[in-house]
Amino acid sequence: MFEQSLNNAQGSTGFDFDQSDFPVAMSGMVIEANAECVHIDDVATNEVPAVLASIRQSYQDGDLDRVNPSLLLDMPDGNIRKRRSAAAAAELKDSMAASGVLQPVCARPHPTKEGYLELLAGYGRRDTAIELGLSQIPVLVRLVDDQEAMRIHLEENAVRSDLAFGDEIRFVRRWISLFHGDRHSALSASGWSNKKFNERAELLKATDEVLDALDDAKITVRHALILSSFNAKVQNNTLAKVINEKWSVEVLKQRADKVVLPLTLAIFNKNECSLCPHNTAKQANLFDFGEVVSGCAKSSCFHSKTALVLADRRQEAEERFGRVIMMSESVAGDRVTVTPAAVGQEQFDTGCTACSDKIVVINDSIGTSTGQLVTDQCANKSCYSACVKSHQASVDAAKVKETTANETKSGAQASTGKAGQSTKTKAASTAKVTFSQSALEAHQGEIKALASAHLGTDPIFAEALKTFALINLTGFKSKNSSKNLMSFLMARTIAELQDFQEKITKYALESTSTFASISSWDFLKVATLATPTGKETLLKQWEPVKATIERYTTPQLEMLVKTSGLAEFSPESAKKALSGNKAGLVEFIVKSKSTGFDWSHFASPAFVKELERP
Repeated sequence: MFEQSLNNAQGSTGFDFDQSDFPVAMSGMVIEANAECVHIDDVATNEVPAVLASIRQSYQDGDLDRVNPSLLLDMPDGNIRKRRSAAAAAELKDSMAASGVLQPVCARPHPTKEGYLELLAGYGRRDTAIELGLSQIPVLVRLVDDQEAMRIHLEENAVRSDLAFGDEIRFVRRWISLFHGDRHSALSASGWSNKKFNERAELLKATDEVLDALDDAKITVRHALILSSFNAKVQNNTLAKVINEKWSVEVLKQRADKVVLPLTLAIFNKNECSLCPHNTAKQANLFDFGEVVSGCAKSSCFHSKTALVLADRRQEAEERFGRVIMMSESVAGDRVTVTPAAVGQEQFDTGCTACSDKIVVINDSIGTSTGQLVTDQCANKSCYSACVKSHQASVDAAKVKETTANETKSGAQASTGKAGQSTKTKAASTAKVTFSQSALEAHQGEIKALASAHLGTDPIFAEALKTFALINLTGFKSKNSSKNLMSFLMARTIAELQDFQEKITKYALESTSTFASISSWDFLKVATLATPTGKETLLKQWEPVKATIERYTTPQLEMLVKTSGLAEFSPESAKKALSGNKAGLVEFIVKSKSTGFDWSHFASPAFVKELERP
């Protein structure tokens, strides 16, 4: 049978495939995420041994302490830096044996284990201190969330000159994951050159085993690049053959190009494949072997077409969901699956769904799940934990209230002999939502324009502005910050302001000049809010502008339609717009005023957020 010949042909490439690697592809693209777990080797108890119980009960950010190194536990993923120079380790040990730890390690109070600290930076010093039996080492304690903790860990190691090449690739993966796929921000934070960063990013799909072999000089970078185009199992199984049989890059490339990938895994249009000479089914039909499994014998073409489809799907997903990241760029520990059960239905619908910290992950590995979306991923674990805690507190409070009501009702029934009507209590919840920085900056521009119009004919503002300018120009000493000063001046009379101006002018004759910088939109906002009707005016005059709301994600636009009342005002048009694409939704919202919808009763939550920012 040709299937047997096909299996033999696959084996002859040296790539360790079997049909179990590629079961029949699942139908549909979007799937709901399963909870992902990160397993850590850590202490199995929350009890702190008495001999080590030496950390403080509480800390301020930036405190220095001295603690037993055994109280410094690993982060969930441990030290991302897997390799360390033997010579550097020996030098560190000799130095610490002679002088102790000269540079403090960095840690934070452990988020789940009372009496311990979580080590953020200084793993080598901690391990060496334990090896030398040091009873205490200096620790800089930081009060930071998970994201900032990871940033500190990465920054500590990224500047090291002896960082192994494989570790550099792991660091690039974590930087990109930390910034939710934003490579520009990740590059900036890393401090590396564009060339160095992007070269390492080419190997994001390489397994740890491949990276270790690369660091051990058992394979070259070109070997690793070829291997990383396959899934993890194929990479690792083939790696052994590359090392044991000493395959050259050319041999590996030739064999990789001959690997047969089942076309059932293809997410691209396979119409052209039916006529392709590299289609194994076409080859089989020439000899009438009967029904066979179609396969692509030119893996480079398969990977190229897959990459094009993944790019299109990413663009489609960004249009629908907002922020999208490839699975090869994402570390499971940097995100968590958010559900209504965990944070509450209200927070999920009105907060999480439209939040810019909610991301979608695309599976970009070759397999049965290629191109599928992992949805409802929250990249702000600290905010997620706060939402979960808030929801649980609301649920507990509702249960207590319900229990009390039932007891009261039972007492009333006992005294009257009549059944009372049941009362349902809804748990209160305050939804949290994060908008993109570009959307907030657009609203800042709107605030500036609206505030300028409001203040243009205000005589108090004219005199207050003169006084403010004089104070900043002359370096006149004021007890108020720039923004507080503007609020203070707007509360004065014209006569008082003119009196200030005379005093400041006199002061200027004896003083040097300075000028305090403050953004114009914020300056004008503060002045407007200081007027009796300022805030009311800004809120009433806000209207959705295309240049601003097109920066929203689709879920944020949907939230705008529903919470503003526009969906109820124009149900048929809203239904059509909500089922269409983002551009159509933006157009529907912008044109709503011409259809008679009154926006004076509603302002975007993002606009209000900027308006109320201190």
